[in-house]
Amino acid sequence: MKDAKEQPSEKQKTIEVVFLSVFIFVILFALIFMGYQKVFAQKIFFGVKVGIHDIGGKSKAEAKDEINKYIESLNKKSLTVYINDKTLNPSMKDLGIFFDSETMTNQAFSYGRSPDLLNKLVQQVEAAVSTVQVLASPTIDVKKFAEYFSKNSDVIREAKNATLRVDDGQLVVVLSEVGNEIDLQSFRNDLKKNIAINKIDNQINIQLTTIIPEIDENQIVLIKPAVEKIVNNPITVIVNNVAYVANVEKLASWIVLKAKKNSTPDITFSDDSINEFIKNVALKTDKSVVNKKVNSQTGAVINEGSDGMKLNQAKLLTDIKNILNDSQKERTATAQIDIATKSEVKVDPEVAVKSGGTPGLFEGKYIEINLTEQMLYAYDGTNLVHSYQVSTGKWSTPTPIGTRHIESKTNRAYSSKYGLYMPWWMSLGGGYGIHELPEWPNGTKEGESHLGTPVSHGCIRLGVDSAQTMYDWADTGTPVNIHK
Repeated sequence: MKDAKEQPSEKQKTIEVVFLSVFIFVILFALIFMGYQKVFAQKIFFGVKVGIHDIGGKSKAEAKDEINKYIESLNKKSLTVYINDKTLNPSMKDLGIFFDSETMTNQAFSYGRSPDLLNKLVQQVEAAVSTVQVLASPTIDVKKFAEYFSKNSDVIREAKNATLRVDDGQLVVVLSEVGNEIDLQSFRNDLKKNIAINKIDNQINIQLTTIIPEIDENQIVLIKPAVEKIVNNPITVIVNNVAYVANVEKLASWIVLKAKKNSTPDITFSDDSINEFIKNVALKTDKSVVNKKVNSQTGAVINEGSDGMKLNQAKLLTDIKNILNDSQKERTATAQIDIATKSEVKVDPEVAVKSGGTPGLFEGKYIEINLTEQMLYAYDGTNLVHSYQVSTGKWSTPTPIGTRHIESKTNRAYSSKYGLYMPWWMSLGGGYGIHELPEWPNGTKEGESHLGTPVSHGCIRLGVDSAQTMYDWADTGTPVNIHK
């Protein structure tokens, strides 16, 4: 007799049902999950917010529009900051604070797209169930931030290193000063918290950090003898047999002390400061090339022209720094002058006659003074910009002929020699200049009737309106060609 077929127990049936249910659930969940991924392949997942703006289900472009609206609302609100017993209410713009909508959009889109499958699933469920905030992380323009508090608070100050200053030809020690600056990280963290809870105007207490100078008095005392050795021995620059001396004050202004931790500072030199000295020498020595101008039809010479001279500033900088860095070197540098040879240029006589001056004498802006005509012509290349009648030097105090440059400018100079004021003064060196009709201390002004007649002490006088126009138009360094 055969054994009866064994029937599955109730327990086995239950287990099979459970496994089948789990399997079906997993399959359904996987299908739903895959469908969710497909639907949101180019969209931000549900539950992601920026401030009060729900951006779930939106494309990146749509989300960026919402984020820009959110940023705009932040920028309209004022902050409340407390510093040194003073409450201030700056805007985001005042403090140089801005938000990057592109970064925030990418952050929102990346949520729930982790390369790790489990983490991806957790993020998507978390967003859908409880919402997720994309925080607006502020970027701060540190310079603008510091400028605001420097203007509106008296507690922000830079640390000042101890240094050396020339006083009556002697080096004296200038004491260091401790500084203060705002703890920017603490401020940024407090601001982010206020943004996160949508309480932008919650008070932020500014924390200060003490800044200790990098160079103290003890270090300065140790390095003082080495600095004295440099500045007490002047440097002479020879240009065309003329000497230009860098004295103790000038040499001291070239020195930059570079801090070293727990050691005496290094002595370095500022190229910018040395170049300033060199450029001032060049203003007195450089001569722009003036091309020979001839009438294109008759061949007659309009202007003989002259060769140009240019100080080789780069070489002189190198020579001066070599002297400064080598105490054994002779303290004299002979400058190299580069010559620019004039060329012959044919000029349409009609253009020359029409302008009354000589177009194209120099590249860019220049001034031409015709002593015979008693006229000033202002050119930009070949373009005549201004022309004015002037009064130049009388026979006993003539205006010097040649090419000079505007060395400096001041809107109201005083001549102690003649006891009068010279408005809109532009110095040409050697005591000569271009200026408005002179004024005496009692307010009396020389009349316009003198214009067109050489009656000055050598300067070039302009009328009331024309003097200021030229002052505003001409830059320092502008060539001034004076001829008969």
